Amino acid sequence: MKNQLEHEDLLLRKFISEAGSENPPSNFHLKILSKIETKSRTAYQPILSPLAIKAILLGILSIAVLTIIFIPGQENSLSLLDQLSNTTVTKLNLQLPKINLPIIHMGPVFNIALLAFSLLMIPWIIYQSKRLKVG
Repeated sequence: MKNQLEHEDLLLRKFISEAGSENPPSNFHLKILSKIETKSRTAYQPILSPLAIKAILLGILSIAVLTIIFIPGQENSLSLLDQLSNTTVTKLNLQLPKINLPIIHMGPVFNIALLAFSLLMIPWIIYQSKRLKVG
């Protein structure tokens, strides 16, 4: 065993002495840096364009407005659209329809989670819109 280790040690010394220690050329670093710099850089391109983001936000807003207009606020009440047909406009008497938002009964845990999600999403949306320069 000891003889085998000595033989391996001699072989290793022989290989090192034959190979020698090579030093890189003086402009080696400059060549590497020039190759790195010449590679084309890909710029970040968002998945959704600013126009698509605006269209999505407009769609969400329109769904919210249409919900308020077409869905009655309570079981026995009329929707805002139905109330508009009952509106009478005269010189002195102007009756505007009463807006009753729909009542959705959810548990308190869901309501708190929805509130927390909304409060966390507002700063994120503002940050993303500034970062993507939507506006």
